[in-house]
This record gives sequence, structure tokens and C-alpha cells, in this order.
Amino acid sequence: MKNIDSKLSDALFFATRSSHAFSRIAIFCATYLLWGSIALLMAFVAWSQFKTPELFSWTNLLFLESAIFLRLFIPWVVTMMFSLSIRRMRPFRAEHHKPLIHMPIETPSFPSAHATISFAFSTLFIGDAILFPLALVMAVAVVYGRVAVGVHYVSDVLAGTVVGLTFGIFVSRFLPLFIGG
Repeated sequence: MKNIDSKLSDALFFATRSSHAFSRIAIFCATYLLWGSIALLMAFVAWSQFKTPELFSWTNLLFLESAIFLRLFIPWVVTMMFSLSIRRMRPFRAEHHKPLIHMPIETPSFPSAHATISFAFSTLFIGDAILFPLALVMAVAVVYGRVAVGVHYVSDVLAGTVVGLTFGIFVSRFLPLFIGG
């Protein structure tokens, strides 16, 4: 008998799989949205520093890039430690169905590294009334996509969300201590 987590995950996956439009949206959210957003932000940070040479500071660039790195790397390492110690099978393996995306590297399912990184990334914008809600919507879209394409259970993305927000908020609060500011 399936538990609620498995039933919810399957319901979202099968509903998504039955719609061409929702399948395309879920695939985009699950595979491209997070990494594209991070790449755009890092390019914007570098561009904004270099476009105004009189205001350019290697310290500011280092601070901003370190803020991005710490928010992504530390939570990812924690998630991988949990994942490799818990070793939960991915839903498409446990439920014997074909996911909507190909996973070139298959790690255990719990917690979701994509959820961790997307919510940790959103904490870069805490305090901004426009960007923070947009970043949260992006993070929710990423976790929707990961469940909808069949590579995570709902509990995987919820746990990843908790890890990402916890570490992201911690880094937001104490980053100046790490950088020397």
C-alpha cells in the first residue's frame, strides 16, 4: 500500500505526463530554470562590477560571488551527505515508471539537491520586496518540476527546501563575518 507521499508524487507525475504543455513546463522547471537563473545572476554581478570602472572593487565582486557560492555550495554538501547516508530510491526506480527527463548522474532521492539550491539561492534576495518573492516563485517552480517529471517525491523537495532556507538564511545573517566585512 502506498503512503501519502508516494500517492501525491505519482498523482502530480501522471497528471503532468498526460499533458504535453505541462510536461514541457515541468521539464523546463526541473532542468533549466535553476541553473539559468544562477548563471544570469552571476553574469549580472560581474557585468555590473565591470561596467562602472570607477565604482569597481575586487572586494565587492569577491563578496557578491562568495555570497552566491556559500549559499549554494554549503547547502549542497549538507544535502549530499544526507542523501548518501539515507540512500532513498528515486520514485521512477521504486514505482517502475519512466521519468520525463534523463538523469545523467543519478544520486539518491532524499533530500532534493535542486530544492536545496533553489531555496538557498532565493535567500540572496531577502529584503527585496520584488526580487525575493520572484525568487521564491522560481524555487517553487523548480521543486514542482522535480516532482512532476518523476525524479523526486514530495517529501524529498520539502526536506531540500528546509535545508536550503536554513543555510541560506544563516549565510545571509552571518556572511559579513565570513568575508571580513
